[in-house]
Amino acid sequence: MPIFNLMEDFHSKKVVEDLKSYWGVKVENVSGDDQTITMEIDKRIVCLSFIKLFQKMT
Repeated sequence: MPIFNLMEDFHSKKVVEDLKSYWGVKVENVSGDDQTITMEIDKRIVCLSFIKLFQKMT
């Protein structure tokens, strides 16, 4: 399953790999980084974005 990085972002390459290997979907036209990624799955545009909802307390 996709691995998330200490509530800062997600690993876009791992998300795409997981969609292909575990779920067996065809992923095309991948673009983005570990904050926001767009791709095409079954002729549908999919966008994933990490939205920080709170500030870390130090």
